[in-house]
Amino acid sequence: MNFVLEVTNVGKATSTGVTVTNVIPEGLKFVSVGRRCSFDKGTTEVTCSLGDLAGGEVSFKIVETVATKV
Repeated sequence: MNFVLEVTNVGKATSTGVTVTNVIPEGLKFVSVGRRCSFDKGTTEVTCSLGDLAGGEVSFKIVETVATKV
């Protein structure tokens, strides 16, 4: 199963130091995520450092792969 998070800067100005955090829900087990992201076993949080996002229609997709716990 994949979670897909899409980040878009809908403003006119550049957003700097953008970070996205997502908690993996109970009952699911973290499998993998892209290179800009890390996983914390203790909090079950995936954190992605996206850097700067220019204003306008800039978007970034984060795909998290999870599995049901056995």
